[in-house]
Amino acid sequence: MNRKFQVRVQADPEIAALLISEEKYEVSVSEGENFQSSFWIRAEDESKVNGIVTSNNHRILFKDNTFSGTEVRIVFGLDTTGLKAGEKVEGSIMVISSLGEVRIPVRAFITDKMVSGTGNRVSSLEDFAGVCRASTHEGFRMFRDPAFADILTGNDAEYRSLYKGLSEPPTGYQNMEEFLVAAGLKEQVEISFDKYTADYGQVSDTEKDTLYIYRNTWGYLHMDIEVEGDFLEVSRKTISSDEFIGKVFALDYVIRREKLKTWKTTSKIRIHSLHQEITFTVSASTGESILNFREIETHRQKTKLAELLLDYELDRSDEGTWYIRSKTIIDDLCISYPSNAGYVLYKAYLAMVRGKTSEAMRVIWPIKDGTLPLRYQEERAAYLYIAKNIGLLPDEESNILPELEQISAMVPSNILVLYMKQSEESRRRTLDDMGLLRQLEFCHDTGCNSPLLYMYAWKIIRKNEAYLRKLTPFYMHVLSFAMRKGVITERAIRRCAFLSDNVKRYSGNIFRFLKKGYEMYRSDDILEAVCRLIIKGKPVRRAYFVWYERAIRRNLRITRIYEYYMETHDGSLGRPLPMQVLMYFAYNDTLSDKVKALLYASVITHRKTNPAVYDMFSGKMRTFAESSLEKGLINEHFTVLYREFFGEPENGRIAALMADIIFRHKIVTEDPRVRRVIVRYDALGGEQAYPVAGGTAYVNIYNRKGCILFEDELHRRFTDAACTQEKLMDEERLASVCLSMNVQHPGVLLYCCGENISDIRIDDENIEAFRMILEDQRFAGDYKLAVRQKLMDHYLQETDEKKRADFVYSMDVPLFVAADKTKCVTLLVEEGRFVEAFAALAENGYEHIDPTLMLRMTREIIRQTDLKYDEELLAMAVHVVRGGKYDEMVLEYMRLYYDGSVKDLCALRKMLSGFGMETYSVDEKILKQCVFAHTFPQEETSILKAYLKAQGNIQVITQYMSYICRQELMGRRKVSREIHQMIESCYERQWNLSISTQISLLKFYADMNPASPDQRYPEKKTPVYSGARMSDISRLLETLLARNIRFGFYRQLPMKLIERYQLEDKVFIEEQFLPSSKVTICYRIHRSGGEEKWYREQMRDVYHGIFVKELLLFYGEKVTYYLEVTQNGVTGTTEEKTIEAPVSDNPGRSRYKLLNRMLKLQDEKDLDGLKAAAEQYLKQEVFVDTFLQLM
Repeated sequence: MNRKFQVRVQADPEIAALLISEEKYEVSVSEGENFQSSFWIRAEDESKVNGIVTSNNHRILFKDNTFSGTEVRIVFGLDTTGLKAGEKVEGSIMVISSLGEVRIPVRAFITDKMVSGTGNRVSSLEDFAGVCRASTHEGFRMFRDPAFADILTGNDAEYRSLYKGLSEPPTGYQNMEEFLVAAGLKEQVEISFDKYTADYGQVSDTEKDTLYIYRNTWGYLHMDIEVEGDFLEVSRKTISSDEFIGKVFALDYVIRREKLKTWKTTSKIRIHSLHQEITFTVSASTGESILNFREIETHRQKTKLAELLLDYELDRSDEGTWYIRSKTIIDDLCISYPSNAGYVLYKAYLAMVRGKTSEAMRVIWPIKDGTLPLRYQEERAAYLYIAKNIGLLPDEESNILPELEQISAMVPSNILVLYMKQSEESRRRTLDDMGLLRQLEFCHDTGCNSPLLYMYAWKIIRKNEAYLRKLTPFYMHVLSFAMRKGVITERAIRRCAFLSDNVKRYSGNIFRFLKKGYEMYRSDDILEAVCRLIIKGKPVRRAYFVWYERAIRRNLRITRIYEYYMETHDGSLGRPLPMQVLMYFAYNDTLSDKVKALLYASVITHRKTNPAVYDMFSGKMRTFAESSLEKGLINEHFTVLYREFFGEPENGRIAALMADIIFRHKIVTEDPRVRRVIVRYDALGGEQAYPVAGGTAYVNIYNRKGCILFEDELHRRFTDAACTQEKLMDEERLASVCLSMNVQHPGVLLYCCGENISDIRIDDENIEAFRMILEDQRFAGDYKLAVRQKLMDHYLQETDEKKRADFVYSMDVPLFVAADKTKCVTLLVEEGRFVEAFAALAENGYEHIDPTLMLRMTREIIRQTDLKYDEELLAMAVHVVRGGKYDEMVLEYMRLYYDGSVKDLCALRKMLSGFGMETYSVDEKILKQCVFAHTFPQEETSILKAYLKAQGNIQVITQYMSYICRQELMGRRKVSREIHQMIESCYERQWNLSISTQISLLKFYADMNPASPDQRYPEKKTPVYSGARMSDISRLLETLLARNIRFGFYRQLPMKLIERYQLEDKVFIEEQFLPSSKVTICYRIHRSGGEEKWYREQMRDVYHGIFVKELLLFYGEKVTYYLEVTQNGVTGTTEEKTIEAPVSDNPGRSRYKLLNRMLKLQDEKDLDGLKAAAEQYLKQEVFVDTFLQLM
C-alpha cells in the first residue's frame, strides 16, 4: 500500500531518513466521546526502525509504546473522560527512534455533543429543524437517537422534558412534529381546500374530479379520509406529508351515477388529522324523473287530510269545518287523479258522514258500474263499507262483515280496514272496548304506526283509564300520541305512573312520558313513579339528580333515594345538604369513598351553620380522612378533609402520607381527544400518567418546570389541548412541614430544592433534602449532578471542620467527581484523602486542579508508595512539574522513572540541579538516548562533565564521545574544546576510545599548531605541546597510520612527529560521501613543458565515507580533477577543481624539499641560491649512497 508520509527527518546522512505519515493532529471531539487514530513510521530506505513513543500529556495513550519493524503503525487515543465542551487537550507525541526524534503536536477541542445523520451533524435545535425541513425521515432518525437529548443544552435545555415525554415509545413522526411546534421551531401544519362545496346538478354519467388540498408550511402530517354518503368515492383513505408536491396534494374523487337518487342528495369528504378536521360537501342528482311539484303537493294534501280527520275525531274541530276543508282538498285530488279509486271513495265517505247520501251515491257510482276499477283490498273494504251505509248494496249483500274480516286478515296492519271492520262489529255488538283495544294492539304489532291507530285507541282509553292495564309499547305510543296532541288527562298520567311500578326495567318512553306528565301535573305520585323508574335503570346519571332532590324535598320514601341523591350530586359545596340526608347517613355507611368525601366536605364547609351535625360526624370524618389518605385518594372534596384534619401533620407517618397528595392539581379540559395527562420533570427519571375521566384529571405538579403533555386513545401525544389548572392544597406550608419531619418524597424534595438548583441557597433547614435526593433512585442523574455540585459549593465554604470532614467521608467519590472534579478533589485533598483524590484524577484527568493541591497530593502519594513505580503517578508527577510546581520528592520520583525526549530530560536535569540534587541517572539517560536517536543535548558539556566526575559508565561515555566525534568528522557539528579536553583525559587514562574519537582528538591537537590557522580556537595563539601531549600525539598518529588512516590535517602536527612518515611532501584530496559510495578520481597534473595526461584511480574510503587521494606535487605543478560518484546505483560527476603544490618556507632537508627549493630558486632566477641548493642536494645523494653501501 502506498502511504503518504508528511514528515521526513534525517538525523544523520549516514543513516536513512525517518518518515512519519502525520505532521500534526488538530481534531474536534464531541463531549463524552474518545478519539482514536494512528500514524505510520518507516525508514526511507525501508530498513528496520525501532524505538519508543511517549507523550507529555497523560490523556494521550498508546496501544503499545514500543515499536520495531520496517513499517510500523502506531495506534494512539485521546481519553476525554471528565472534559466538557469548550475545553481542549494539548500535548505532543514524541517519537524516539533509532533514526531520530520527532515531536508531533496534538490538539483536540471538545465540542458539544452532536447527533450524526447521513451527511449531517447537529448540535442545536436550529440545526435539527434544518435537517427536518430537508428530510423528515432523516430528522425522525435523529429524533429517535438517544443521543438527541445531549444537544438540548443552554437555552434549549428547557425542552429536555418535552423531548423525553414525546420520545417515549411508541414514538412516531407525529411526536417529532409536536416537539418542533412546541419548541417554537415551526408552525402547526394546517390544511385548506381550493373549494369547500361542489354542486354538480344533474349528473348524466359517472364523473371524476379533483379536490386540491393545501398545507400552510413544511412538517409531518397524517390525515385520515372518511366519506359520508353512497355515491361518492375517493382514491385513498389516508394522506401523509410525503405525498404533497410542494404544498399541494391532489385528491381524486368519483361520483357514481348509479348510486344517486332522483332528487338532489349530498355526500361529504371529511379529512381529519390530530389537530384539525375539515369537510368538503358534494351535491348531485340523476336528473331522471325528478319529483315534480304536483307529487309534492299531492303528498302535502294527503297529509293535511289525515290531520283534519285527527282533529275532528279528537274533538279539536267540528264536523262542518272538517267537512269543508277536507272536501276542498279531496275535490282537487279527484280532479288531478280521476282514475284513483281511493280519492273517490274518500270523497264519498265525506258525503256519507255529512248525510248527503245522493251525492255519495253519485260519487261512488263509477265504482259500482265497473267504470272505475278497484286496485287494492283496502279500496274494496272501503267501497263495501260506504255502499252499505248509503244503501247502495242489496239486502242479500248487506252482510259485509265476513268479507271485511277476510280483507282485514289479508292486510292486518291497515288501520282503515280494521276501523271499518270494528264499526261493523260494534253495530252488531259482537265486540267490547277491550276487544277493540286488543285488535288495535294487534294491528300495531303487525307494523302499523299510523296516528289514526293511536287516535282510535286513545278514544277508547279516554272513556275508561282502567282499560290501561299494562305499559306495553303500543299503549305507550297511544299515551305519547295523546301527550303530543295535548289531549292527555291527569288520570291517564296517574294511571301510567301507577303501572310503571310493575315495569321490571327502565324505559325511556315511560320516563319521557312521566317527565312531561309531571311538568303538567305536579303530583307526588308521578314524582315517585319517575324516581322509582330511573332507579331501575342507571340511577347514578347526573341528569337524575333533580328528581332525587325533588323527592327528598317532598319527603318521599324511596329505597336508596339518599344514596342516589349523593351519587348524582354535582359536587358543589355552596349549599348545605338536606338535613334528612345528613341524618340518614349519620347511621348508614353505604356510600362509596368518593361520595362519602362529598358528604363530609359539605359537613365541614357548613360547620358554622350546623355545628351539631359537624360534632355528630367528627369521629367518622377523622377516621375516613386517615383511611383515604392512606389510599392516596384525592379530589376537591378529599382536600377539604385533609386540610381539616391534617393541615398540621402530627407525626411523620401522616406527613409521609400527605406528601403524596399536597401537590395535586385539578386539570379540566373539554378537548375530546384527551384520554391521559402526562407530566414529566427533568429532575425525575420517568413520567407520571394520569387518566382523564369526565374531562378531569388530578395530577402532581411540583413546580413550574414540569412538562405537561396530553395523549389520545391512539397514544398520540400533543401539547395544544386547552385546559385549566386548579391547585387543591397549600403545598408551600405543607412541604416545609414534611421536610422538617424528614419525609423522603420526590415531590417534597423537588419542591424544596427546586428544578433549578442554582437558584436555591443551602442552609441548615434544607440541606438534608439535598442529601436525601442523592439517595433517592427516582431522581435523574443530571439532577443529582447539580445537587452534588451545590453541596460541594456549600462545604467548600463551610467553616465547621467537623461538618466538612463528615461530608467528605460520606461522599461517593466517583459520583461527586462526575459532578465537579475540581471541587471534589479540592475537598478530598484538604481533608487529607489523597488516595481517593489520586484515583479520581487518574480516571478523569488533571485539568483545572490548583497546582499547589496537585503538588501536595502527588508528594503525599509518592511518600505513601515509598517511591515505587506507578505509571499513573509518574504521569501525574510530570503534569505537576510542567505546571511549574514541584519539590525534591516529585523530582526524585521523576529522576528515577521518567523517560522522555532528550529535550525533556535536559529540562528535568536542570530542575534537579536547581535543587542541588544528583543527576547521575538522568545524565546517563541523556547520553544513551542521544547516541540512540542521533541527537545532541543542549547542555552537552556540563552533562558529560558531570557524568565523568561521577565516574559514570565508561562504555556510555566512550560511546557518546565516539558518536559526537564521528559527527564532527562528518562535518555536521563541532566538538567543544572542553569536550576534547575530556577526551584527552580519557585517552590519558588509556580508555578504549573508538577510532573516530582518536581521529577527532588528533585533529584537535593538529588545530592547536600555529602552523595552521585555528578556526575553532582563535584565542589560542601559542599552544604548548607538553611532553605528555607529544607522547599522546605520537601514539595516536602511530595507531591511525598503522590502520592506513591518513588525513591532510596530519601535516599540521609538529614536524618532528610527521617527517618520518613523509606526510609533509603530500597533497591530500579529501571528499565526503556515503560510506557505500564508489568514488573514482579523474585527474591530470600540469607541469611546465610537460605532457598533460588524465589518470583514473579509485579513491580509498579512509574512514566512514571520507575518501582520500594522496598526490606528490613539485613546485609549480597543478592538478585538475573531478570525481565520478556512484551512490545508491546512481552515478554522477562533480565539477572540476584545481589545486597547486603547497609553497612552504620550512627549509627542510628531505629530497622533496630540496628539489622544490631548487625549482623555486630557478623560477626566481637566483643562480647563487640554486648553485648552493644543488651542491647540498649532491652532497646528500653521495652521503646516502655511501651510507647505504656501508649498511
